[in-house]
Amino acid sequence: MTAARTRRAFSVWVATGLVVGLSCATHRRLVTQDERVILNDLRALQNAQAAYSGVTGFFGTLDCLAAPWDCIKGFPRNGQGFLSKTLATLAPENGYVRRFYPGPQVPGAYPGMVGSSSLTAWAYTAVPVRDKRGRKTFCTDTSGRLDDWKGYIASLPPSRRF
Repeated sequence: MTAARTRRAFSVWVATGLVVGLSCATHRRLVTQDERVILNDLRALQNAQAAYSGVTGFFGTLDCLAAPWDCIKGFPRNGQGFLSKTLATLAPENGYVRRFYPGPQVPGAYPGMVGSSSLTAWAYTAVPVRDKRGRKTFCTDTSGRLDDWKGYIASLPPSRRF
């Protein structure tokens, strides 16, 4: 093999390595961005549940968090919901499927205060559906904790817990 041919082969090999390396770095950056979006969504849900609980003493379904006037007697119809309607739809986003798990409903001992959709507990998950390599599964629930598939990652301060 001639020296020129060796240099050309080496250049192709280096260029291929750079492209693959840049591709991996781009993939990691996208995964990190997607995970950041999911964590922000989970925090928004935690805050919405805390706000709903502050008004009713209980937790709400996603529909009630997005449109509390339909669930809380006397809540102003022109008021703002606790959660965006986009998050309440559970539409797949950023490569994750989201699921809300309502806990037990509040017994009917609180007429006029809470709707039939008020809950004593809840949980919410975000599971990767595409390109699962390196992506985490996330969960939050009544406890106020944020968990990933490796374990506990964050929590609301004790004053903000449900």
